[in-house]
Amino acid sequence: MATGKKANELWTRTVTPADISREAAPRRPVKAAEGYDKVTVDLYARQTLWLDELALALRKHTGRKVKRVDLIRALVDHAAADIDLADAGSLHRAARELLGNEAAAVH
Repeated sequence: MATGKKANELWTRTVTPADISREAAPRRPVKAAEGYDKVTVDLYARQTLWLDELALALRKHTGRKVKRVDLIRALVDHAAADIDLADAGSLHRAARELLGNEAAAVH
């Protein structure tokens, strides 16, 4: 009476392979809500730290993960809503608030 396995039983699968798709998941949305340009921006370390702290605070408050790029887009949209490019007074106030008093004096 044989107690061992036969040769053809040694290499048979004991676990069924996982059903894994060979296609990689897309990294970016297939179609963005609107067209966009890829832009590189250099920030000071303190600005990057502030963005990270804001993202962390928002995540703690809402439970939603927020990316730096989403924060920067939101800040630009917020500023764009407050600044009227056709109004000299609006531009003057924006220049003074964003760039300092010396920038507002330059026309």
